[in-house]
Amino acid sequence: MLDHSEFNDEFLCDLDGNLKRDHYSTAFPFIIEMTDYKSCMENIDDVFGVFDDNKDGYVSRCEDAQFQYSLGETKEFALKFSAPYTKESFRKICGKRFAY
Repeated sequence: MLDHSEFNDEFLCDLDGNLKRDHYSTAFPFIIEMTDYKSCMENIDDVFGVFDDNKDGYVSRCEDAQFQYSLGETKEFALKFSAPYTKESFRKICGKRFAY
């Protein structure tokens, strides 16, 4: 189980400038439905599936960086602040986003 990761400034990932926001467009209807913890938990696995580009059941740090970069973050920011996720660790986003 991955609860956290170390941020390695030597992390390498070939960010594809051809992938744009629309590559992730199928996630946005699920994200919009996330208005509280319950609805977040009902939709989070569907969002995970969109971010898992190679469909291996794991969002790699590179896949997360690619998503951030496609939404307009700089390459440097996306590489530095990306993280890997399992489905279980991805679900923790709901607890952080809707803590109250």
